[in-house]
Amino acid sequence: MAFNYNDFSDYRYNSFTDEYSPKVIGFEESDAEEHVIPSTPPYIIQTYEGIQETTPWTTKVVIKETGETLTEVEKTVKPGKNKYRVNYDQLMNGQIEFNSFYKGKTAQLHYYGLGTKWQKSTLMIKLFGNGVTKVIASSDSSTGSQEMADQIILTTEDAGANINAVIDELDAIGGGEIKILEGTYNIQTTLVGKENIILNGSGFNTILNNYASYMINVTGLTNIMIKNMKFKFNAGVYAFVYSSDGGTFPGRKYNNLYVEAYNGLGDTPVYAFMDGIANNCIVIGNSVGAGSKLIAFYHCDYSTQCIVNYCKIGFLSSDYISNCNVENQKKSGESAYDNCDYSSNCQANNSLGIGFDTCNYLSNSYSLNGSNYGIYNCDNISSIYSRNNTYGFVSCDNINSSQAHGNSNDGFFNCNNVATSFAYQNTGDGFQDCENVTSCEANGNVNGFDGCKAMGFNYSHGNSGNNYHSSSSDRAGFQLCGDNADGGFNG
Repeated sequence: MAFNYNDFSDYRYNSFTDEYSPKVIGFEESDAEEHVIPSTPPYIIQTYEGIQETTPWTTKVVIKETGETLTEVEKTVKPGKNKYRVNYDQLMNGQIEFNSFYKGKTAQLHYYGLGTKWQKSTLMIKLFGNGVTKVIASSDSSTGSQEMADQIILTTEDAGANINAVIDELDAIGGGEIKILEGTYNIQTTLVGKENIILNGSGFNTILNNYASYMINVTGLTNIMIKNMKFKFNAGVYAFVYSSDGGTFPGRKYNNLYVEAYNGLGDTPVYAFMDGIANNCIVIGNSVGAGSKLIAFYHCDYSTQCIVNYCKIGFLSSDYISNCNVENQKKSGESAYDNCDYSSNCQANNSLGIGFDTCNYLSNSYSLNGSNYGIYNCDNISSIYSRNNTYGFVSCDNINSSQAHGNSNDGFFNCNNVATSFAYQNTGDGFQDCENVTSCEANGNVNGFDGCKAMGFNYSHGNSGNNYHSSSSDRAGFQLCGDNADGGFNG
């Protein structure tokens, strides 16, 4: 594609510069210019002479083979804020410099402009800030990966010290991405995170064996991403991703990570992820007895699509989590989800402790097959299913459209303000010592409603004991509900 500097069909007058200039000039993606990135250094491609305006172009660079967009620089670009910096220099040819990771690939250049004042110029795009990629391989990486790498770390070396040196190098220029290729990396020195750093593995075949107390320390950081790799536990570890800040930092992203914490957990709690947002992460703890001390996610608000198996606590003090699953919570007296408000579409299965403990505004979630309470001390909950636990719901308030099914004791115990909910085939009572119960149904329990007050428009039938035992339609207990063998509505 070539620019035609003389073919501007629409001009406007700029009274400040006393010049005419084109209103708009734009190029579609089909006009992209293609360049093959050299296979040997320097990995630079030359671009044609561009057009400069008083504010930068919107520029996009795409790798043709993969469709990966490397950069999309907005008109208001500032160095260090985007993946690339756009420099305008009348004295040099336009060029783009790439990291060796992209050698031999085809770069597609897309230019878009909104004109104010135009002149002939050259465009240079230089890797900068978060766009800088350093590629690391291990001595047990494939030959192709080692050829691609800027640095190869031996499996006998301390990968932590080596990676920290790269982190410091990128930190000196405002940040960047470290691509860690498949292989084994033994972390003996804690990785010290820095602002605007991305640690990006190559999937779960990028394995970081952790021998330090913390694998990576992100304390004090507001912008860091860790993704696409596997962490393995070794004795003496306190945390994988550690922070002492004590709260969720939205700019800390933990994506597509796999944590194995199998062995020797002892009595000290071990944390997988702290003080950030997790997405598509898997944490596997110790399956032996009730010995797991693993707390998978701590202060990880807004985490989604994460799986935990064998843990002390799956999610602790983590609000707004969604689509997460905790299997085999292994510590009695603890819970799969503890203090996780505004969470939805989550599941606790086969918990030795409580399924959901003090999780307010919980919705569309399940607690199944537990050895303790399914739902405990939760307020303002809706569309919750508690099945095959000891108790379904205990000491919960403001329950709506929920179900207790097949629990070994009561379905709803000591709960207030329960509406449009169902207790079915619980070994104890359907509703025990509950107050302000309306439009609910009990079927196949011992007593349908026992010791309940302020009952209204409920239906009890098919229970082996009484349908409405010692229950009243008022809070004072004077207006007892009629009980009959066939069941029926009270009101």
